Amino acid sequence: MITYEDFESLTKKHIPHNASVVLGFSGGVDSCVLVTLFDNFVKKNKKFNLTVKAVYIDHGLSKKSVQWEKFCYNFCKTKNITFYSKKILLNKESNIEANARHKRYEALQSFMNDGDYLVTGHHANDQVETLFLSLKRASGPRGLSGMSIFNKRDVGYHFRPLLKYPKDAILEFAQTYNLKWVEDESNESVKFDRNFIRKDIVPRLSERWSNFQSSALISMKLCSKQDSLLQELVEEKINFISNSGKALSIEKLKNMSEELLLYTLKIWVKKLSNITPSSKGLNTIIKDFIFSKHDSNPIYKIGDYQVRKFQFFLYIIPDYKDLTYFSTALKINEKIHLPHNYGQITIISNPKKNILRFPDKLEYPLRITFCPPKGLIYPNGKTVGKKFKKWAQEYNIPSWERKRLPFLYYGNSLAAIVGLFVCTNFSGQDLSIDHQRLDK
Repeated sequence: MITYEDFESLTKKHIPHNASVVLGFSGGVDSCVLVTLFDNFVKKNKKFNLTVKAVYIDHGLSKKSVQWEKFCYNFCKTKNITFYSKKILLNKESNIEANARHKRYEALQSFMNDGDYLVTGHHANDQVETLFLSLKRASGPRGLSGMSIFNKRDVGYHFRPLLKYPKDAILEFAQTYNLKWVEDESNESVKFDRNFIRKDIVPRLSERWSNFQSSALISMKLCSKQDSLLQELVEEKINFISNSGKALSIEKLKNMSEELLLYTLKIWVKKLSNITPSSKGLNTIIKDFIFSKHDSNPIYKIGDYQVRKFQFFLYIIPDYKDLTYFSTALKINEKIHLPHNYGQITIISNPKKNILRFPDKLEYPLRITFCPPKGLIYPNGKTVGKKFKKWAQEYNIPSWERKRLPFLYYGNSLAAIVGLFVCTNFSGQDLSIDHQRLDK
């Protein structure tokens, strides 16, 4: 049986004061119970100062969708909860079930800011269905763990306060409080995987083994605990073989067993990119980055990130935008903003940091670009000139960072590579280069 006291305790554990909450509201019994519980919470905890809104997403798959939207609006009106709705368009030629889920969460997140809380009415029966879907996808322990009561999302957090309760408990609560709800006829169609599992598979298993669902949930919890333990141990391993938890030692990776190597890479990529790599992707990293020639320079893209290697270490970096097009004039004491959130540069006088000088009367313009000169470069104190690539190698600059070094020119002459060195003819005690990076 669902009790308000249990719900209140769990909600206070996961949602702080003054939070903004978005309830996924379909008008079905699960979400009607959810809205009712939050309505009670808000009334009884006014000092908690939650901002709660219920959002109905119209997938356009049913002729009754407008009718359901009206029901949801009226339901929220009686509960004093703000109501919103949004219509989404689905690609009906693709997997409608997966596409609808993706678009629904995308639409719900459009009502959220970072730090807000998405709350949905998932319950224990949903969890068991998720187990079968994970088995179909050949998931490992993490996938077989199913959904969690609370987790971080790309935008904000996701809270599922009803996850431990079976469907019967939700129906019992709804009937006790005389709630009304809508029935989605598409839930009867076994052409959808989740409905097929719910209507054809789980009932047959439960008929043969009455405790099947509770046993399945216990197994999922065991998978979750074992996965958490394994992740904790692997993260300790990552800290041991890495440079501040970021760059992994390739030599130490080579000494791992295949199983440990795969899982270590999986956790590391997920931690730094928030993307879980595929088995194929992990094997590509192992082949092209770890067991490859030292001087190779492979690139593996994963989402908005790249896997790279440099000097026996493996890195994950953002998939940086090309900056070679950028060129801008600047004046002394004038702040300029660099593109793609790369920060700002100012040429100023700072007695403690002055390393630069120009003629008293500037005959040529100063400009910042990300293009190195084609000729030889002479850093201050060096008698031998070298091309930029050679200096970058000598200063241990990774290949991806070389394209992100700002070059300060006086006319057509290179005055400095910002963050690296000042050139011979421009060394002095008059000025300094202040580069405030925003991408680190």
